[in-house]
Amino acid sequence: MADYSPEDKLDDATFQDAVDALRRGDKPRARELLTLLLKPDQNNPTYWIWLSAAVENHKERIYCLQTALKLDPENGTAKRGLILLGALVPDQSVQPFQMNRPRNWEEKLLLSNEKPK
Repeated sequence: MADYSPEDKLDDATFQDAVDALRRGDKPRARELLTLLLKPDQNNPTYWIWLSAAVENHKERIYCLQTALKLDPENGTAKRGLILLGALVPDQSVQPFQMNRPRNWEEKLLLSNEKPK
């Protein structure tokens, strides 16, 4: 079993706090926490990807995703993000995001004579 230091637990809690801040729409807090995590661990592509969602402009998002892709050249999330931002040419090897949750809003769009799929 690998050693799991108190710093790792702190990093996990900080990362979860950053994700929670993003989900609440508190980008400044998420940016602050992710920057704190990246200072000692600049080679973590996951942190860079999440930071791309917390930064304010297009250029910063691209930089974060390009950094994540350099660190992990097979990272599908970074590739998809760069394609969506127009910074990477679409590639057949990059699969779209999985739609693994219900889209409840679709039912609201149906006419009375239509049935849900």
